[in-house]
Amino acid sequence: MKYLTLVAACAIAFTTASTASAQNATPTSIMPLGDSLTQADPGYRAPLFNKLTEAGFNVKFVGPKPANPKIPGSTAHAGFGGYTIGPGPSKADAWSGGKGNLFVNIDGWLKIQPDIVLLLIGTNEYFNIGTMQPGYKPDSEGPARLGALLDKIHAVSPKSTILVSSIMPVQWSKTFARGFNAAIPGVIVSRPYAAFVDLNASTKFAVGDWSNDKLHPSDQGYGKMADGWFEALKPVLSAHR
Repeated sequence: MKYLTLVAACAIAFTTASTASAQNATPTSIMPLGDSLTQADPGYRAPLFNKLTEAGFNVKFVGPKPANPKIPGSTAHAGFGGYTIGPGPSKADAWSGGKGNLFVNIDGWLKIQPDIVLLLIGTNEYFNIGTMQPGYKPDSEGPARLGALLDKIHAVSPKSTILVSSIMPVQWSKTFARGFNAAIPGVIVSRPYAAFVDLNASTKFAVGDWSNDKLHPSDQGYGKMADGWFEALKPVLSAHR
């Protein structure tokens, strides 16, 4: 499939950009970036980190939010509950000082200059915008915002390889975000620094994979997400060895 070819291409580019780092045994820095599905602690991050280290990869997770020492397996990250892609107003502005989206914050967060960004964003386009941006249609307009966000990430941190996930499923609808997800490969194809990771399809969520709200994953669901990210990261990190 096309997105697997893109992952391989990113792996080649990443190898060239990070050869010196690998020779010095410097850990590959990975920034988990997104909304509450990334913020969840330990969420998918702990099982993913464990799988990577058990496979022999020298990695560290980075982000503006440090690991929580009270939660086993917690790692640094850039997950912010309720955030949208941006720009533009959202309900998350109420608890973020008017900056409830990734677009307006990304410059500061990327001062870390991560080697790899794991981007999972888009769910809140359907819940936290609504009348705040009258007429906004996530399925048709969201992908363009995603593209603009990718361009900004690349401009601020040009060495970063960006792995972009599809929007995860919800338990109450089989068609949630279908239009948005179908458009992501088209967004990615013209951006050689990014690759598509179809977690929505590869994780095959079923009953038991969601928490009681039927939106956020259960521990079992986060484990499946970790498996999906791991498979996507292997060709990139193997090239970095």
